Amino acid sequence: MPIDSQRLQTATETVPEEWTSVSIINNLGDFLAGNLRPSAAETEMILSTFNDEDQTFARGVTVGENKFDVFRYFGEQNPALCYGSRGGPEETQGVCIAKWKAESLEDPVFVMITWRLPSLSAKAIPQLVEFIKTNIV
Repeated sequence: MPIDSQRLQTATETVPEEWTSVSIINNLGDFLAGNLRPSAAETEMILSTFNDEDQTFARGVTVGENKFDVFRYFGEQNPALCYGSRGGPEETQGVCIAKWKAESLEDPVFVMITWRLPSLSAKAIPQLVEFIKTNIV
């Protein structure tokens, strides 16, 4: 079943306000929805995140000019999750890349979000998983 990009775009307009960006792409790197269209380099990084855990930890995640250190990687679950942060206690930002293989879809979908304080990964990641399971079916 194909993904309804318009439905996804509408869903991304109602994400938690702490999320500063959301990008949804398919496994070919096509932008499906969100408020941040990844560059070609960012798209390649997103698509390769779950290919090699050690490489992902070493490389980190770059969004625009911001490099995030990866501190969690769960590549075998569904959705697969990789997340990290940048900054200090006053200016922390977080990032998460998820790879979702819905039963109704032939190929996986990748979702990347970023967030700022007051949200933390303990809040943003469950919100992302719920968003995925609710909107990408």
